[in-house]
Amino acid sequence: MRYLREVVVIVCVLTIAGGAMAGEREDAKCLADMVNGWAEALKAGDLNRTLFHYASTPDVMAIDSAGRVHKGPEGLKAMYVEAFKEVKFLDVKVEMKSTHLAGIHGVCHLTFRSTMETKSEEGKGEAAKVELYVQATWVLKKNKAGWKIAHEHFSPINGIERVRPLGVPEGVEDPANKPKPDEQK
Repeated sequence: MRYLREVVVIVCVLTIAGGAMAGEREDAKCLADMVNGWAEALKAGDLNRTLFHYASTPDVMAIDSAGRVHKGPEGLKAMYVEAFKEVKFLDVKVEMKSTHLAGIHGVCHLTFRSTMETKSEEGKGEAAKVELYVQATWVLKKNKAGWKIAHEHFSPINGIERVRPLGVPEGVEDPANKPKPDEQK
């Protein structure tokens, strides 16, 4: 009888552990799908699909790579409306570097690289292609709909230019960034 009890206990422990590991794998897959969906929404320039990946609570916040803080759902919406007005995301690559998911909270560190084309205002110059390369940390919350971004912080990567014009070799100063003669002192 003792042997049977030990077998039952072992089977229960393995079942619980296996279920927990399956849950972790499912969460990791859901997170990977969310990251890819977010990247695809940016590439499509789809405001609603982009915002779908964020928590809709008043404390949701994003800090962009230029250091500007955007608070609440309306702040995020304004951030992306402005971004989609200024650039078209031609290519978006996101690589998850590390994740830690525990229950309904999680943290994800990733790198973000995007090739973008600036949108020229009518009659005000030509569009230019640039590459943005930054790192991000997301604080995540899980709800019935899955993982959502509750806090986002993008920052430059040490030693790598945050925004680089395409067609200009690295280390060469972009002539577009040089001050015009009337701006020099």
